[in-house]
Amino acid sequence: MRPRRDPLEWITQNRQIRSRTVAVGACLGERREVLEARAAIRRAVSAFVDDEFRMHCSLGEVDGQRVEILVDSAPAQVLLRLKWLSELRAHLAQNCRAFRARRLVFRVGPGDDGFGVKPSSSEVIKP
Repeated sequence: MRPRRDPLEWITQNRQIRSRTVAVGACLGERREVLEARAAIRRAVSAFVDDEFRMHCSLGEVDGQRVEILVDSAPAQVLLRLKWLSELRAHLAQNCRAFRARRLVFRVGPGDDGFGVKPSSSEVIKP
């Protein structure tokens, strides 16, 4: 008869060590792809939209197949989404072939520098 073994002995002997580290080159490559996609989307949108869109909107997160457009106010978000959603989605599908934007989201939130035009106080859409 075999001697009784510790139940954890088999687990400790056969446990595989998982590496959770990622090579620096892999991280930089992924980050570079995201930055290139953001730049291509920013160029395509800036060339296509009007000054009203540029005043109120900025590029939010770009991840997977989702592009987020940040709008400075809720009334502007509703109007701009109704006006630009279908046209902008078609334009991005045509001009950003490397990045397939399947979902375009308009969200109220703080943006960065926008798409190029800063609003004056008289041009802001108010509720």
